Amino acid sequence: MKRDRKLAKFWLAPVRMAYKYGFSDTELDRIADIARKHEAELSKAWHDYFKHSDGNSGGSERSRH
Repeated sequence: MKRDRKLAKFWLAPVRMAYKYGFSDTELDRIADIARKHEAELSKAWHDYFKHSDGNSGGSERSRH
């Protein structure tokens, strides 16, 4: 999350804060609540983005020798 000169990073599954800079505790609580409410959608979007951006559209497959 970035706004003005404020920065925070949250991990998903479970939602937890990785680091913060500049946001108040009240703002961070609200951000975490929103992330928890939308955790499934955020996680799906994250995985879909990387699945399609790595060029193999389905994750890595093990080679069969």
